[in-house]
Amino acid sequence: MKECGLLDDSAIERTSDRMVCHRHTRTAAADAIIKLSRAHNSVMARVHKHLSEPGLTFTQFAVLEVLYSKGSMSQKDISKKILRQSSGNMTAVIDQLERRGLVERERLPDDRRTNLVKLTAEGRGLIGDFLPRHLDVLAREFSVLTCDELALFASFLKRLGLGSVLNPSDGEDH
Repeated sequence: MKECGLLDDSAIERTSDRMVCHRHTRTAAADAIIKLSRAHNSVMARVHKHLSEPGLTFTQFAVLEVLYSKGSMSQKDISKKILRQSSGNMTAVIDQLERRGLVERERLPDDRRTNLVKLTAEGRGLIGDFLPRHLDVLAREFSVLTCDELALFASFLKRLGLGSVLNPSDGEDH
C-alpha cells in the first residue's frame, strides 16, 4: 500500500500483508478533497449542460427522475430522496415543474397538509424520452474508468460519505 503521509508509527495497523492508514496528514487529506471537488465540479458542469437540453435544472431533473422511478410521493419524501433538498427549495422546484405542466399536486383527503406530487402525461413523456440519453451521458463520463475501477470508486465514495457513521471518533485529528 502506498504511504499516505502518516503522522507516526502508531497509525499503522498490519492486517495480512498490507498496511492500513488510520490517520493521514492534513496535506494528503487537503489534496484529496481538492481533487474530489475539482472532479465533481468538472463532471457536474458537463452533466448540467446536458440537462439544459430539455430546459431542466439538476434538481428539476432529480424530481422528475424520482417520480418516474418510484411513483407519486409527497414533497417531503421527494426532498429526502434527492440529496436532502430543503423543503422551501423543493416547493419552488415543484411550482416550476407544475407551471410547465410536468407534474401535478393532489391533496390527500385524509391529510390536507400533505400534497401528493405526480407526473403528468407530458412529464412522464419528457423524462421517459430523456432519461436513457442522460444515462448514456453519465456512462460516457465514467468511461475513463474500467468497470472494476468504477465499482471500487463507488465503494470509496460510499465509505467516505458514511465516514462519521463508520468512524465514531469524529472530532479527533485524523
